Amino acid sequence: MGRIRQVTEVEHVLTVASRTGRSPAEVAASLSALGFGVRAAAYPARRPAPGRPRRP
Repeated sequence: MGRIRQVTEVEHVLTVASRTGRSPAEVAASLSALGFGVRAAAYPARRPAPGRPRRP
């Protein structure tokens, strides 16, 4: 399981953070822990503002 599966783009991290209500830093850490490569960026630790739920 130590192999990197794929490199995750910054846009994907931000999209997942927006849809799940988690901070981009939390999402990046979770993806890294699962073995995904995450592009180096200064991900904010602040969660997105609550808003209307998006349709799937």
